Amino acid sequence: MSVLVLQTYLLVILSAHIVVHSHPKPVATPELAQLQAQLMKDLPKDWPLDRCVNSHGDFGLCSTHMGCEDSGGLHIGLCSLAGVPGSGSCCYQLQCRATSVQQELLERLNHFGLRNTPAHMISRAALRQLGSDPMHQICGRPPAIFRRGQILSQLSTEMRYPWLLSLWIKPRGAKDEDAVPICGAALISTRHAITAAHCIVENHFEYFIQGGTNWNWVGFGTKIYLAGIKIHPGFEQVTFEHDIAILQFKERVILTSSIFPVCLPPPVSVITDYSSQSVVIAGWGCIDEHCQTDDRPILLRDTVLPIIDNDLAMCLFLNDSIESGSPEYIPKETFIVVGDDSGSSATCSGDSGSPAVRDRGDQWEVVGLVSWSRGCGRKFRPTVLTRVESYSAWVLDSLGRS
Repeated sequence: MSVLVLQTYLLVILSAHIVVHSHPKPVATPELAQLQAQLMKDLPKDWPLDRCVNSHGDFGLCSTHMGCEDSGGLHIGLCSLAGVPGSGSCCYQLQCRATSVQQELLERLNHFGLRNTPAHMISRAALRQLGSDPMHQICGRPPAIFRRGQILSQLSTEMRYPWLLSLWIKPRGAKDEDAVPICGAALISTRHAITAAHCIVENHFEYFIQGGTNWNWVGFGTKIYLAGIKIHPGFEQVTFEHDIAILQFKERVILTSSIFPVCLPPPVSVITDYSSQSVVIAGWGCIDEHCQTDDRPILLRDTVLPIIDNDLAMCLFLNDSIESGSPEYIPKETFIVVGDDSGSSATCSGDSGSPAVRDRGDQWEVVGLVSWSRGCGRKFRPTVLTRVESYSAWVLDSLGRS
């Protein structure tokens, strides 16, 4: 495999923060139609428009495709208009774009609880496994995690994020010294880690992991070789929905204060409200939007970012920054958003797959994986994370089978 091919592939991976997503129209299914019919039962008699729900459990108003566009709404699925299945657009209205008439409708939508209610079922077996797993009893609280480390050239070698791993890629048959780091990952057991699915979209390369060090350089820390990779079956390369993958190791890692798993959030039936909370994200990504692979820092950097509402994030993406804004549908069921309108602290290319963790007092929990944005550090361009709790059941089920 030539170096040119590897560089081309890396360009695709590292441009995840610059991609402008176009969302294909979802296909109407009998299950979705049944869910819509069930939700219509409580509809007030004087309701002026039909409400609809998409496959993510987000609600909208059923209108024509042109009507949705003219009203400044986001097309999030299909609905039945005038009794014809799939003929209408399930239109998601953002308050930042609504007219005075639409504002009243949005207030009524909120009044009847038609926001943030995903139809997401969980496996009882997964819940039992999480409760009985001894790893879940010790995860997220390694021994002496905040012990001071050595200081080398005025830089601390202390490893404060022992669950953070670095994912490396190389052409098949090449030496490890020829590999380059592309993404982050989170250790969740002695045999498994999770990362963003978009970090692994080709079969022509080999991957390995390094952990237990702040330095992103071959030979530092502990090298971990992979036995297998499982990408979520619903991963969409266009929208980055279901952007999560499981990495299985060839051998178990020995847990130390420098290599220790973070806790998975428990599977949920209703998504968690993370409002007013913050997450810590660490990684070895670029510090400039136009940096190349060789320009990325080798010393770990970190930041604390506030979690913001998905509707607010969609409004931010509509604003002008370096280039004109455009509609971005960010489903609450699959994504969490962090950052603000300033862009002063943000993730960048190479940070994909890195865990966003929160301190639950006695344990650290991974709530998100860096997925995408548009550019790096731009105003009105927050960071979009894969919502890990929506995939905990899938992860636990996969770990049980492996």
